[in-house]
Amino acid sequence: MSNKDKKPQLSEKGAAKYFKTSAATMPSDQIYRELVMNSIEACKKAKAIDPNFKGKIKLGEDSSLPGKLTVADNAIGMKSNRIADLVINLAETEQESEEGNFGAGTKVAGFANNEYGIIYTSKHVSENIGSRCRVYFNEEDCYAIKYYPEYNSCTVPIDTEDLSKLFKEYNQGTTVTLCGMTENENTLEPPRQFFSSSLLKDGRKGVLWRSALLNTKFFDLPDFIEIRNEVIREDRKNFETIKGHKHFMNMFAMSKGVFENSLAKFHWWILNPEKRAERRGRGEAICNGHLAYLHKNEIIDIGYDKKGSKNPLRNWGLTYSARDVVLIIEPKNFVINTQRTTMHKNNIEYTQYKSNFKEYFMENMPKKIKEYESSLQDKHSKALFDDNNLIKEARKYLKDIYAGHPLGEEMSDNSSMYGGMKLNVNSKSKWNKKTVIPGPNTGTDPVFAGIKNKLGNIKSKPASANPLPKFIERSDMEKDEWVEYNWDNNEVYLNEKCPIIDECAKRAEEKNGIKSETYVTLTKLVISQDLQFSIAMLRFKNTHLSEEKKREILEGDSLMLTLLNTKQIVDRVQLLTKNIVSQERAISKKPEVDKSFNLFNNLNS
Repeated sequence: MSNKDKKPQLSEKGAAKYFKTSAATMPSDQIYRELVMNSIEACKKAKAIDPNFKGKIKLGEDSSLPGKLTVADNAIGMKSNRIADLVINLAETEQESEEGNFGAGTKVAGFANNEYGIIYTSKHVSENIGSRCRVYFNEEDCYAIKYYPEYNSCTVPIDTEDLSKLFKEYNQGTTVTLCGMTENENTLEPPRQFFSSSLLKDGRKGVLWRSALLNTKFFDLPDFIEIRNEVIREDRKNFETIKGHKHFMNMFAMSKGVFENSLAKFHWWILNPEKRAERRGRGEAICNGHLAYLHKNEIIDIGYDKKGSKNPLRNWGLTYSARDVVLIIEPKNFVINTQRTTMHKNNIEYTQYKSNFKEYFMENMPKKIKEYESSLQDKHSKALFDDNNLIKEARKYLKDIYAGHPLGEEMSDNSSMYGGMKLNVNSKSKWNKKTVIPGPNTGTDPVFAGIKNKLGNIKSKPASANPLPKFIERSDMEKDEWVEYNWDNNEVYLNEKCPIIDECAKRAEEKNGIKSETYVTLTKLVISQDLQFSIAMLRFKNTHLSEEKKREILEGDSLMLTLLNTKQIVDRVQLLTKNIVSQERAISKKPEVDKSFNLFNNLNS
């Protein structure tokens, strides 16, 4: 008995609208993933037929179609009587793979951005000639395969001698050529909005942009397939092999490993710091520290240091080692969307699990990563200027600092501050052992202290915490990176090579017997006070700004404004030196004072 249920159909106009609407949300780099993945899957099918099969995939310019990107493979090809249906029907596909997009991937990613056409050429291993068809946007505003009256068909036969070299060599295969929006569009160049909507965005802009994308997007490539991408330079063209993301991580790895829980698998590497210059020079891949998310052998999101953004691992307990540590998280049992830009589990997006991933990683951080982070911290950081007076001054302006206490009558949030409140707890009290009381007024360990908040979830009492961030001078920061704030640790880092330090010290210097090194020290002191105070006021003062907005401001470039206020820094340094000189003169007039005593001793040492 035949099934007479009504089947879903999509009209010609409906299909065109679907393609255009989908294109508006499709990343501009998605078409490259779809074309390469289709070729990989075709090669896997050929491998299943012939265990000795060696796959070849090439991306570049076909001499018969200049200025257009062609992706070619030597897999089994499509039959002439099937090619038209396979390339135009929305969900038509011979065999769906685990990594596929149900026959819609190339169509959705490619059709709407290639209205002039996508040309498919294929030769099936069982046929003597090849076939070709062109999908384009016709005069009726519909996506269609062009009809050729001389052949009374939408499929054009192609003689063997007119096929590409790859076809001739292997007697089988498929090529797909992107023709773009117009006849004259050069599809060998990055597409529109590529550097704003692609996986790497503007992180790789040179001639290696496509190689970098493919080497990052594909985590691990089959060893029986060789993928080569044509790189066009001013003086030459050449094909370079695509190795995959994992290959480059292993190439530079000093240590590596994998651990997991029920929610995800965590792949990690420590990259060799002695090869940082070589790593930075590898334009065809991302070879510095980063945090990425993986789904079925495909990177769907990556965060790394580049203009306008920072490596998220800086806030994952890897303040010093972030540029050498790679963490790739592979969530388990998540479903990816058609655009392949996000994943869901139980209708919850993977981004909502990031705090869980972060917490688990920090609590179960591999020993080698912990040791490496600790060694760099000891080597490159120096804590400076613990200023009790500035702490007291800051507290005058922050009236809502509270600390957790079981008898508290107010509610507060948890924040990363130092110290807490002194409590005289009766040793016989039932609260003595059950309550975790913060340390002294300005303790050395970060303990709980928070901001008064009616919507908070912790009972609290007023506290005398230190709201100032810890000020640390670092020798391992990049040349153009002068200052950085770590929200989670409440630490502010100053690059010891920051040119503002020497500039302000020289401008402030006067002929008063104080050494030049002292001016440098005083300049750092003034800068530290300005940074600490402004951060504390923005972060811990109750304002209309949300925590997310405060974090965005402080982790952005706003702190550069403090450093660039050089006149104020110079004026304050000069005022400090005048006060010191006056005190020294007053002391030196007292006969009982040893003349060798100098207020500058500590500063000059």
